[in-house]
Amino acid sequence: MYHPKFNKIRILFRSPNLELYGIPYEMREGQSPKDLWESKYPYIEICGEKYPRIQGPQHDWIPLMMDDAGQEWLAGRPVPMNACEWIKCESE
Repeated sequence: MYHPKFNKIRILFRSPNLELYGIPYEMREGQSPKDLWESKYPYIEICGEKYPRIQGPQHDWIPLMMDDAGQEWLAGRPVPMNACEWIKCESE
């Protein structure tokens, strides 16, 4: 059985390095997951300390490793195959 967090996924995104992520929210009009991946913020602030922002997934993105739970959840769903491709998930 797959983890309940998978039910929150609204977008499937194939990253520039071809990893697959589930995003638990919709994109705004004209926005793509790649925009968030390439966020231009020079730093993030955690507990008052500033750290350099590294391009990559946002903290709430769900990595979809090809383990049994991920494969079960993805079964029968369209999955983006190319870098920076994304698909809106159908509601269940």
